[in-house]
Amino acid sequence: MIVCAIPVCYDSGLMRKRGHQINVQIKRGLKSSISRGWLTGICKTVLTEEKLTESVEIECVITDDSTIQRLNKQFRNINEPTDVLSFAFKDIAMGARDAGFPAVPEGPEVLGQIVISFTTAVSQAAEHSYSVDQELTMLVVHGMLHLLGYDHQVPADTRKMRQREKYIIKRLEEKPGLA
Repeated sequence: MIVCAIPVCYDSGLMRKRGHQINVQIKRGLKSSISRGWLTGICKTVLTEEKLTESVEIECVITDDSTIQRLNKQFRNINEPTDVLSFAFKDIAMGARDAGFPAVPEGPEVLGQIVISFTTAVSQAAEHSYSVDQELTMLVVHGMLHLLGYDHQVPADTRKMRQREKYIIKRLEEKPGLA
């Protein structure tokens, strides 16, 4: 299991699907009824749509603004909350085998961790007239694509990433219970 960089209490659940291990952690006390199975299904769909055949391990953390702000300051030197952070442990975009983390023998590759602020997701959903589930879906897809090597630093990369997001979200909408 991935070691989470967030030292607070979380309810967690580990899901194994098609060789992938998806660990979902939800900060205790969040006023939500987020389903671990639903989040796992979104992550699994992204992996399927991106045709990732090797077994990987991913951690998806749902937290609050204060926790994500601390992480944003620590890792990006930006002292404000954000909606989603992605920590890729394997550099797929560059074809590297890993980002300095040792592989577990006969275990899945540790792909990385996505951290989402539920507080910010609720605010953004209201701002854009989306449901909270729609906003969380977009954030999970966005974070997962970052783990898989997508980025939005230059316009061409932004277009490519946005196209994949739209495509995957459309695929999720076709699956009952996932969009």
